Amino acid sequence: MRKLLPLLLCLLPFLEARPQLLTYVTLEAGPQWSVVRTDDPGGYFRTAMVRSSLAGIRLEQEITEHISVSTGLISRPNVAGINMIDARRLQSANEDFSSLMIPLRIRYRFQPTEFPVSFSPHIGSLFGMHSKAETGYTQSSILNAPDGTAFSYEQVQGTELPSGHLLEFGMSVGLKFTGQWQAAFNLGYITGALNKNQTAFSLAYTDQQGRDHTARYLSRGCGLYSTLSLH
Repeated sequence: MRKLLPLLLCLLPFLEARPQLLTYVTLEAGPQWSVVRTDDPGGYFRTAMVRSSLAGIRLEQEITEHISVSTGLISRPNVAGINMIDARRLQSANEDFSSLMIPLRIRYRFQPTEFPVSFSPHIGSLFGMHSKAETGYTQSSILNAPDGTAFSYEQVQGTELPSGHLLEFGMSVGLKFTGQWQAAFNLGYITGALNKNQTAFSLAYTDQQGRDHTARYLSRGCGLYSTLSLH
């Protein structure tokens, strides 16, 4: 033991005290915007970003002082709607499908100053199930084209669903309170870039020249979200 004591004394300056690694339970909720792209041969309709909501609970574990991994459960209704080229307000929108998803995220947190504000980019995957009503919706109405000409249309919901695997990228700004409590503002993008486009709904209409067209609104499950979280 006496022979080991000088060695331990030599190594002591190189041994760093490791901070306690924490486990968090995080509640998260806020608005999201489903991105629904369009294929319209008549040129009257364009990509729509339709607002709904997102909410979930996550279990997060620090693996180093700056890196953490998390999983949990997220509820995400996806809404699809039409968007004419003049981007008018209050256009038709309906729920396309709902999702119950399990996220797997890795997050890097850094605090550039002593002020208790941190920044955390994250990346991850979402796995889960999508579902929609068996019957779907159908509606007919009349729209005014940007030049004021009225034309009729019929909107029919598609039966296809996007893949259950999505990717996620985001950034959080966190504010630490007394103790270990922390609130964060989160921005993120969910993408199904590796998936095929699925028809959210088709829209058959007759233009002002009396020609028939069918526009398709396409979804890969993509969306933007902006949430507040507390852990």
